[in-house]
Amino acid sequence: MVKNMEAMLSKIVKRIKPSKTEKEAEKKLIDKIFGKIKKIEGKHIEVMHCGSSARDTDIGGDKDLDIFVLFPKKMKRAEFEKEGLRIGRTVFKGKKWEECYSEHPYVRGQMDNFVIEIVPSYKVEDASAMQSAVDRSPLHQKYLLERLTEKQKDEIRLLRAFLKGIDCYGAKLKVNSMPGYAVELLILYYGSFMGCIKAAANWKNGEIIDIEKHYSDPSEAKKKFNHHLNLVDPTDKNRNVAAAVSYNQFARFIAACRKFLEKPNERFFFPEKKKGWPISKIKKMFKEKEILILKIPYPKNAISDVVYGQIKNLTKKMKTRLKLNDFIVKSSGEWTDEKSIIVNAFEFESLEIERVKKHLGPEIADAKNAAIFLKSHKKIISGPIIENGRWVIEKERKFWNAKEFLKAEIKKIVVKDPLNKTIKKARVVEEKDILPIYKKDCEFASFITAFLKNREDFLDW
Repeated sequence: MVKNMEAMLSKIVKRIKPSKTEKEAEKKLIDKIFGKIKKIEGKHIEVMHCGSSARDTDIGGDKDLDIFVLFPKKMKRAEFEKEGLRIGRTVFKGKKWEECYSEHPYVRGQMDNFVIEIVPSYKVEDASAMQSAVDRSPLHQKYLLERLTEKQKDEIRLLRAFLKGIDCYGAKLKVNSMPGYAVELLILYYGSFMGCIKAAANWKNGEIIDIEKHYSDPSEAKKKFNHHLNLVDPTDKNRNVAAAVSYNQFARFIAACRKFLEKPNERFFFPEKKKGWPISKIKKMFKEKEILILKIPYPKNAISDVVYGQIKNLTKKMKTRLKLNDFIVKSSGEWTDEKSIIVNAFEFESLEIERVKKHLGPEIADAKNAAIFLKSHKKIISGPIIENGRWVIEKERKFWNAKEFLKAEIKKIVVKDPLNKTIKKARVVEEKDILPIYKKDCEFASFITAFLKNREDFLDW
């Protein structure tokens, strides 16, 4: 079993490791970009290539490069941002580029089939001197390069591919999963891919991983971060590297690790591309299930990570309101093409509930509140009657149909920019309205199929 596992993992590493040609092309481009930046006059003092490609822990086919332009920590923020953008624009002059925003603006562009981010950062010695969130990236770079072995770099690739295979990779709000830096730290801590998988299969809620032992008492870290996975940043004791990991993704990783140990196979690393079901099956499932779709236009020029945060929050708000009105939501999900459409999907136990609702009043012995209850309720269908020492009445609901309720509630929802620009154009739609999108957008088809299937893929591997 052990030999078979080693052979399988060795075979996988060969498939996912970047080729010599890939790394040579990458180095050639980085040298080219470094040369361009060094020729630009300005107050920048250093250029660094950071991230997984710089640490040689990347997977073949990944074409993302992170270039950090370091400025003196005394530079004022406004000038720092202006200079960072100027340098980024100059690098991509004549090429395709866009201005992006995180804590501060930066430039993302394309060159030689790579996607490159030129990110301004302050040069700091340690986390205590940080002036922007990205200042820690060069610190992470230094920390890992001093500690990772060549063998561990391949182990990181395995864990990264495993997480991608089970849809548990990436800190962006779209996925709320394991950041790349966290993957590297997990291998540094557990020593190997299998060491991590075996440990994670037994993780408990509130797990503490403190590589540098910043906290002499683990309960201190647990109390400080109060998260299901507490991975203390070795370079900053006040930061949980796994803060972006949602509870569902934490649980999904644990469950997938257990399944892999039970039945190890390559599909965890190379899952089949998700495909939509045939139209006939989609129609059948819509007849069998109680589904409603909230369709919203995508805000123009909106930052995708911000929009994902908003649509996830919108789902939570709508589920809360539906529950308060006694509609039972069995499952929900969100999707966007990041260009024109946003979808919030809901599956109900039933789209219709009883028209009449029973209202329990105060105990009869509570004279004051009993009197208020009787006076405040009008248009009673039956009652008041006494049950178990309380006044009880029955009234007709304002909404007993989930579609009508959603249509009314979406008009009341208050959201911030940028979703506030399009929320008023939201529509509650059903099967016939989404089939045209299903037919032309394979990613949407994949989302709807997974939503209707409602089963973890890795359980069938």
